[in-house]
Amino acid sequence: MIHRQDPEILAAVPGLRRALAPFGGLPEEEWELLAAQSRARNFSPGEFLAREGSVASQVFYLAKGLVRYYFLTEDGKEFNQHFVAEGGLAGSIFSLFGGQECSFTIEAIEPTRAICLPSSALRGPEGLRPCWQEVWKAAAAYVAALKTEKERELLSESLEERYAGFDRRYPGLSKRLPQYHIASYLGVTPVALSRLRGRLRS
Repeated sequence: MIHRQDPEILAAVPGLRRALAPFGGLPEEEWELLAAQSRARNFSPGEFLAREGSVASQVFYLAKGLVRYYFLTEDGKEFNQHFVAEGGLAGSIFSLFGGQECSFTIEAIEPTRAICLPSSALRGPEGLRPCWQEVWKAAAAYVAALKTEKERELLSESLEERYAGFDRRYPGLSKRLPQYHIASYLGVTPVALSRLRGRLRS
């Protein structure tokens, strides 16, 4: 039974359970602790949830909205790595669990309402509690597989195949994202993406 009487946090718990389910289950007392320590926050478009080079202190469950992960090259160009919409989790697990600096920035694209889960809710006096260690291992494996798949697509697939893969991975986002954000994710110019879309429409 979750004791905190914050209607918004309580309403978000079922969605958070679904988002965490692929990485393992949690004892009920962990959900009580999460609900007691979590808080809701708004992020405006262009506002950052995490910054490259910083150490993460929380992870975010998106109640609504859309964010992007991107990194900067040495010459200052942005490349999109990943997108998360409502119902998903956003954050740097390697930074949150391992204490490493974030290798990317997370930026809100749409007005976003997030439930902020602090690292203090995941740790005991001696570090990560066992149930969260299992979540960390499963999440790290998922992120590694996602990165490997993205690299494979960029190296071996045509632009049309990569665009179809984007639609499968992020259903519905092609209508919500500016074209230049999709082009950055696919590793092409907006002009090249526009030409592809034109061919597909015809």
